Amino acid sequence: MRCTPNELLALLKRALRSVPGQRVDGDAIARNVVELECRGLHGLAALLAQFHDDPAQEDQQAIIIAGEERVRVAGGSLLLWAPQIIDHARCRAELVARVTLHMDSSRDPFGLLPELLRAERDRWHAEMSWMERDGGRRCVLRLEAGAMDPWYGRAIAAEARPETPGSLLSLTLAAADDGKRQAESAGIEWLVTPDEFARRRAEALVQGLDIDDHEWLSLGRHADQVLVESSDQSRQGAGE
Repeated sequence: MRCTPNELLALLKRALRSVPGQRVDGDAIARNVVELECRGLHGLAALLAQFHDDPAQEDQQAIIIAGEERVRVAGGSLLLWAPQIIDHARCRAELVARVTLHMDSSRDPFGLLPELLRAERDRWHAEMSWMERDGGRRCVLRLEAGAMDPWYGRAIAAEARPETPGSLLSLTLAAADDGKRQAESAGIEWLVTPDEFARRRAEALVQGLDIDDHEWLSLGRHADQVLVESSDQSRQGAGE
């Protein structure tokens, strides 16, 4: 299925309105999913996984408990909670110029990227680091101040897993220097460069997005569950 980013955005907003009891920002999530799809980072698959987990159930809602250096996501998706997490990191960094947040066992680390891209990009360098679920390799996502796209790579050698789940993922925001910081290559194999992310984004804007047919149909089923607000005409048709 090929669609424009705006077509996907409209369907996402409808689908997110269909989920009862949501305590997250549906419009922001929809926008962020499109951003990830434009960069080839499969945001739609991550969101649909949350639908399948039935996010409307209270006992499955991720609850953020934010301290100065720790965020508890309770196993939830960072895609759902990115606006709150990045706002917290930015507010902390305003005070100390450099802040590192440690997060517990959470899913979908790329879900933070779109909000990082909006966090006053000329002011902050950002870096995320997390452990792969299999293999013990460390993944790194770096975003230079003023940049539109990040560096993404993995540590060349496998590393010992953190002793506590609270250090499985870290996010650092640091005040920008006078010049741009170049991505350091020592010990990291860069898999996707900013140029490649930019190429993907430009191609998506011109040619549209390639969406898996099954994912598109699944999203459409959720969107079709939205109740239309009643009007005088609809009430008359219903026999009122």
